[in-house]
This record gives sequence, C-alpha cells and structure tokens, in this order.
Amino acid sequence: MKGLKYLFAMILLIAALQAAGQSYVIDKVCVGSVRHYRVEGESGSTYQWLLTDVSKLDIPIPNSSGTPFTETNGGVTTYGNEVVIAWNKTGTFALSVVQPSLQGCDTLEQGDVEVYDLPTVMAGNPLIICSDAKVGLTTAFAANYSTLMWTSSGDGVFDDPTALHTSYNIGPNDLIKGSVTVTLTAEGLGNSPTCTPVSSTLLATLKVIPKLVITDPAEVCLPTTVDLSAAAVTAVSEPGMFLE
Repeated sequence: MKGLKYLFAMILLIAALQAAGQSYVIDKVCVGSVRHYRVEGESGSTYQWLLTDVSKLDIPIPNSSGTPFTETNGGVTTYGNEVVIAWNKTGTFALSVVQPSLQGCDTLEQGDVEVYDLPTVMAGNPLIICSDAKVGLTTAFAANYSTLMWTSSGDGVFDDPTALHTSYNIGPNDLIKGSVTVTLTAEGLGNSPTCTPVSSTLLATLKVIPKLVITDPAEVCLPTTVDLSAAAVTAVSEPGMFLE
C-alpha cells in the first residue's frame, strides 16, 4: 500500500531486550495519524493484536485479528499479519501480537508506541523597528517540537536560526524594501510523516532614520529666538525630519 510505512518486527533484538527486562520503542507518532504494523510468521498461523496504556488498561483495536499477507521475493515466500491503528490519544502504549504456532506454542512480540501532541508555534507580533537595529525575536513560542528553523524573505542573517529566541540582522535589500518577513517552522516529535511541520510568520517594518544636521545659526541678541527648522539651519539634513 503506497505511502504507508510498515514497521517490521526484529525478532532477535526483541528477544534480547525482553530477556534483559528492557522496554523499547517501535514507533513515535503524532496524534491523529494512522499507522500500519506487521509481523512475519508461519503460513496458516492466526494472530491476536493487543494494545494497552500505561495503566495496563486494554485499548480496543478494530479487527484485532489483523489481516494476513503473503509476499514472494526472489523465490522466497513470506507469511505474516498486519494491523491498522488510528492514534487518537496521546500517551505511551504497549502494542503486542500473539501468534499461536502450528506446534501449539504461543509467540509474543511487543513494543511501545509513543503518541505526541501536534507541534504548535508562534513567531510573535508584528514589529516596527529602526533600520539600524536587529529584529529581536524574543516573544516567539513553540511546543511539542523536535527542531526549529528560522527563515526570512530577505537577505539578512540570524544569530542562530535553530534557537527559539534569536535575532535577525537586517540585510541591505531589506532596507531597500522597507520590511522583512521572518518565518519560524517547527518539526513534531513523532516520526515523519506522522507530524506535519507547522509555521508562523512575523512582519518587521523598518523605519529608516533620516540624517539630521544642525548648522550653526547666526548670532542673535536676546530676546530674539532662532528658528531651528529654518532651511538655512537644516539645509543638509535628509527628508523626513521634524523638530520638537
């Protein structure tokens, strides 16, 4: 079945871990995902799939007897059984399958499945900053993630693009455009593709600081005042300045 990932039982590893009394994780998924699990066995065997939570309570599995399959590769035929589970609740669950063999002996294989909440992320509120400052991304928020990555629509660089709280150094093309959009993307805790990455954007508007030059005004006698906004006083200043 294309696009679905099958998880194969590793009998020797499982036996070694069980003998050592260790638990092991066979899958990590995000809530809402649907997964296929399979086990190989003997032709004509029957199977019973079991699922329990951390309190050892049984969780019902639709079609707990699974679906038999047969595959032939290179002249070798493989027999087995598979089951489909929709993970609708977070937590750690023990998945096991019992196979009564043709010789009357039961074989038990099991492992844990960890189910996580979907990742969430917020880059922060829009900013208006001076063009000679960094874009401080100190209000960003993320949860239930494995990795983070900051990207931008401009040509600046981040101090650390993988940190939740970082800063963006404005690039020359950002200054020309007058704004830059930064995006924070979070990857989930589950295995791909069970967790869809989520993103959030923040728009930073850049205010260019005009150059103000005050030339020495002519001397006057009190109580005469000097108009500092006079063209003769601010003649070499850049447009956009005002005096208070």
